[in-house]
Amino acid sequence: MSSAGDSPTAVPRSCYCTCQAISTKIGFSDGKRTPQRDELLGAQQCARCDWIERGRNYGVLAIKDAIVCTLLELKLQTFFSFSIHISLVLSSLSRRGMAPSLQVRDFKKDVVYLFQFPGNETASSMSPYCVKVEAFCRLHNLKFERRNTFSERGDNGLLPFIELNGVQICESQVILNRLAEHFGLKNYEDARAEGIGHSLERMIENHTLHLLRIDLNRTLPDLVKVIVKQRVPGFAVDAVSSLGASYMRKKTRGGVKDAIGQFTAEEYDKMLRNDMIQLQNVLGANQFLMGASPTRVDCLALAHIGHSYFRLPQSRSYIHELVDSAELSVFKQYLERTVKTIFGDNFNNKE
Repeated sequence: MSSAGDSPTAVPRSCYCTCQAISTKIGFSDGKRTPQRDELLGAQQCARCDWIERGRNYGVLAIKDAIVCTLLELKLQTFFSFSIHISLVLSSLSRRGMAPSLQVRDFKKDVVYLFQFPGNETASSMSPYCVKVEAFCRLHNLKFERRNTFSERGDNGLLPFIELNGVQICESQVILNRLAEHFGLKNYEDARAEGIGHSLERMIENHTLHLLRIDLNRTLPDLVKVIVKQRVPGFAVDAVSSLGASYMRKKTRGGVKDAIGQFTAEEYDKMLRNDMIQLQNVLGANQFLMGASPTRVDCLALAHIGHSYFRLPQSRSYIHELVDSAELSVFKQYLERTVKTIFGDNFNNKE
């Protein structure tokens, strides 16, 4: 066997790793590397190094190409997500420590200026939370002006937000509470009704809404395309819509899993059907959920369930099958009655 003092010889190939196991096996207990030892090791490469050197024969390049394509797609999705998040972060940082910048400086006393996403021919806004605030204003006959926007954001970086008497208010639930407090509005007729109404509100927004989001994933590209068409050139609509839908779908699944758990699509559908049936049971023979007149909880039911049904009637999903079924015919009549009572003929008003 060659000794450490032998003159160096050419090494046709060497191992890619230390090959400690092979070194020990053939008598190099110290595990040191020398040209002479490499010459011997070269003929006994370990399986790992041989796999690396002959990777082409194992289709490694094809696998590599597939990985590169996947990473490229992930980078595009990450860029889309990053672009949205960085704009919100910068917007938040620019306002940190400062009073919210008012959009309406020459405001009128007690007029609610509602900043929201635009709507389309079948819904007053593409956002259920915007519909929720507008429905509440209409229910209580508050003076309001709708300001459709994509670029403006509240101090929290989101829509909707309102401005009332020179004060900005964000988050739909906070908005409703502040409006009720400022105008002295009564959400329900008594304490018992308020307890029931509050429970139904939390059920709709903390459970039913998440199930509706899962259902929306089935037609999400159609919804995103309606929004994107108002913001990008025609040639880019399909590409941007696809990326946007992929980004939103990923966020939706994560949010739903955190809120109510991870289930199969069939199990989610069963839960949504059960929620709808229970709401219909609460409705009973009443005109509205809490009795003969609409209340705050009807604004939420319309904003989330009704909005999901009316928003894009041509893009049908499970919620359309449920509402159109004979089993839920009473609830369908309730939705139609609610939108007519609160919005009149203005639910499809884009301006």
